[in-house]
Order: sequence, then C-alpha cells, then structure tokens
Amino acid sequence: MKKTYQTITLNNEGVDRISELLQDRFRMGKVKEKNVQRARLAVETILLDLAARLGSDQAIVMVEGKFLGRRYIKLIYKGDPYDPMAGKGNSDFLNKFLSNISMDPVWSYHAEDKTNEIYIKIPRNEMKDEVILMISVVCAILMGLLGNILPEDIRNILNDYVFGTVSTLFMNVLLAFAGIMVFLSIICGIIGIGNISDFSKMGKYLVGRLTGETFLWAAIVGAAVIPLHSFRFGEGNGSSGWKAIVDMVVGIVPKDPVTPFAEGNMLQIVFLAVITGIAVLILSRETRTLQDLMIQANNASMTIMGLISRLLPFYIFASLTMLIWQNGIGTFKTVWKPLLLGFLIQHLIMFIKIGVTSVRCKVSPVILMKKTAASYLVGLSTASSSAALGLALETNEKKLGVAKDMSNFGQPLSNILNCSTTAMAFVCLIYYLAEINGTPVNIGWFICVIVGVSILSFAMPPVPGGTLICLGVMLAQFGIPADYLPLAGTIAMIIDFPLTASRLVTSHMELVLESKHWKTLDSRILKDR
Repeated sequence: MKKTYQTITLNNEGVDRISELLQDRFRMGKVKEKNVQRARLAVETILLDLAARLGSDQAIVMVEGKFLGRRYIKLIYKGDPYDPMAGKGNSDFLNKFLSNISMDPVWSYHAEDKTNEIYIKIPRNEMKDEVILMISVVCAILMGLLGNILPEDIRNILNDYVFGTVSTLFMNVLLAFAGIMVFLSIICGIIGIGNISDFSKMGKYLVGRLTGETFLWAAIVGAAVIPLHSFRFGEGNGSSGWKAIVDMVVGIVPKDPVTPFAEGNMLQIVFLAVITGIAVLILSRETRTLQDLMIQANNASMTIMGLISRLLPFYIFASLTMLIWQNGIGTFKTVWKPLLLGFLIQHLIMFIKIGVTSVRCKVSPVILMKKTAASYLVGLSTASSSAALGLALETNEKKLGVAKDMSNFGQPLSNILNCSTTAMAFVCLIYYLAEINGTPVNIGWFICVIVGVSILSFAMPPVPGGTLICLGVMLAQFGIPADYLPLAGTIAMIIDFPLTASRLVTSHMELVLESKHWKTLDSRILKDR
C-alpha cells in the first residue's frame, strides 16, 4: 500500500472527516461494530483535545500506510511537545474503552523539526493466540501418533534437522531478548506508579500485602500438595538443602551489572530492575528524559517479542512432536493432575478472599460474587487481565464502592503484583514435572521452588512468550530438563484461563480491603444489590 498524505484543519468538519475515515478502516478490518464505535469515540476525544489546545484553525497532516501487513494512521502536528492521550481524563477513557481491542495510540515528539506524532494501528479481527496455540498442540499430538508409522530414518531426519532446528532457533531468539525485556518491563511497571509520595501513601500497604500474600500462599500450597506427588527424594536432605537456599538468596545479588544479561540469570535481572526502577522513581523530576527513553525502549522490546511470539505455534508443534516421539503419548496421561490441582486451588484462594472481604466489610459473599461475575467471565474467556481492565475499573467504582483514584492506581498495580494464584499454579506445575522426570528433591529444593517461583511470578512479561521465558528459567533453576518446556508451556496456557479469572476477582477484593483500610470505601455502593 502506498502512503497517502492529507492536510486537515481541526475544525468540527475536519474532526468528523478523520473519525469517519478511521471508522471505515476499522470496518475494513472486520472489527466488531461495538469496538468500531469505541475507537471512533476515542479518536474524536483525542482530536477535540488537540483542537482545544492548538485552536480549531490548526492544520494537521494525516498519513495513511501499511507496515508488516498492518494498516496504520499517523497524525502529525507542529508545536511544543503535547500528548493528548495524557490530557486530563483522557487516559482513563482510553484505558476503559480500548483495553480490549488492539488499537493503541502512541505519541512521540521529534525535536529536530518540532513536530508531534500520534501513531494509530488499525486493529484486525485476528484469530486469538490461544486458539492458534491449541491448534498447534492438537497438530503435534497427531504428528506424534503418526511417528509410529513413519520409517525410522524419516523420523530421525525430521527430528534432527527440522523440528530440532526450529526448537533451538526459537529458544535462542527468545532468550536473546528475554533479559532486556524483563528488565525494561519491571522498570516501566515501577515508573508507572508515577509519584513516590503517592506510592508511599496509597501503594505501600497494597504492595506489601500483595507480595506478602504471594509468598504466603505459595508456601502453604507448596507444603500442602507434597503428599499428592510421588517424589524421588535425593541424598542430602539436611545441610545441602539449606545450603541451596543460602546459595539462591546470595546469588540474587549480581557481582556486576553485565553478567546477569550475559548469562541470562533472571533472578539477578529482576533484582537490578527493581533497584533501578526505585531509583528512577525517587528522582522522578530529574529523570523525565530517562523515563521516556525507558518507556520507548520497553515498547520496542515488546514489539520485538510480539514478532518473535508469532513463531510460538511452530515451536510448540516441533517440540511437542519430538517429546511424544521420545517418550510416547503416555506423556499426556497424567497432565490432569496439575490442571485439576491448579483449578481447585485457584478457586479456593478466590473464595477465601471473598469470604475475608465479606466478613471485614459486612457484606454478603453472594453480592460480591454477583458484582464480580462479569470480570470473572471476561478473564475466563480471554485469559487477559488487560482485556478486562476497562470492565474492572468500572466494577470497582460503580459496583464495589472503590474510589476512582484508588481504582486507577490499584487495579493496574494489582494486575502485576497480585500473583498468589499464579505462583500457586507454577508450584503445582513444577512439582508435577519433577515427579514425572524423577528429579531428586530435598527440603531445600522445596523452599527454593516456593521462593523462586514467587519472585519469577512478579517478573513475567505480558506477552505470549513471557510465560515460556519464566518457565524456562524455573526448569533450569530446579533441575528439570528443558525437554519438558513445551509440555509445561501447554499446561500453563490451559490453566491461564481460570487463573486469570480468579486473579481478577481477588484483585477486586484486594482493592475493596485497601479502600476500607484507608477509609475511602463507599459502603452504600458495595452493599447495594
């Protein structure tokens, strides 16, 4: 597609013209009609904000083109740096109405010619990533069964030169960017707090409770499900186990800032990211340029990882096929254990949290379940906290009585740090893999799993390949062969749906309790049926 340029004045006619063009492009992409209307309304909000700032006689340049098969529109205007998406009220609006579609307006400023640019991707009604991955799993199982009738020479050639090559190349490319992506993702999450004084007042209690509960639940579940597995207990359950714990704790702190990235030591990268993020946040006024640079770098790394993740179905297909050829279809006979355990324990945690909130706030648990049912269903159907963000914010404010400021601050933070159900699911998964592999375990191993999984749950990047990165680190850390990574990824992908659903509900409960702690909860709205 050839680029087209149009100069349009920001009067009412010009705003309508741009909005209608975007609406037409969205419909060409077969986007759902309700999302088309939301997108048009969002663009009109941005343009009207610009008109109020620059004047209705201001001319802007609209560029339409295509990059990597995806249409985009750029809005370019002269003047001092100004981001209309950051205008008062606009960021909340965009979060609520565009969180569940792929339109993500990005603002940038070019100092050399003093121009502002808003880059808008035109969404496409694509097949969901989860559906594509499930298709790749089914194809891998069928190919694995077909291996029984293939000549051994053909199977060896496919195994060594096709599937093995695809698997190795994908993991090499993924791990090449994994460290820097996790580093930037954590820093930007901390920067997103916005102001260290606000964080001290509103966030310290919430962050402390969320992180503490993650470790607590991981420990409780980790101890409770041990009798449900047949472990191979290795030698040295005493001193060597405790030495492993000390080594892991000491090993979190790197000797220098370069080695963790060179060696791919994710725990050390997380440590560096947290320290750097806190430092940047404390010096927020002096580090505006650095913050913008890190946010842009994070956006770039996420884009790269998004492109790499398009290859994930091929990796799943190749790796699972090889695993079945090596170990037989019996590999899948016991996958029900982590799936069932994960589902039951996730929902047990969710109902406990609802019960605690019910008692402390003196409201019926049935009312709480009814009010959060919509968020639960969105999480269950999409496995995406981002897709439910708009609905979650609305539920907090209009149904649960959480103040708007608390909701806007706490919900995104809770999406990142409310990892109780995530850590618990990964503990069950690691136990299962250790059981079927016959990995030698001891007391120290169990404690290392609980601590390590809890830490890595906070560091998981929000892209399809992010879970695979953390799983790869966990397998290496806990003595499980990398051959089990595709199986672990498949199980994690399935359990992610109920996990997201239960996590959204527990996040609602956390914010209700947080609001009650700060005496900002509107009990009338909360108890209203």
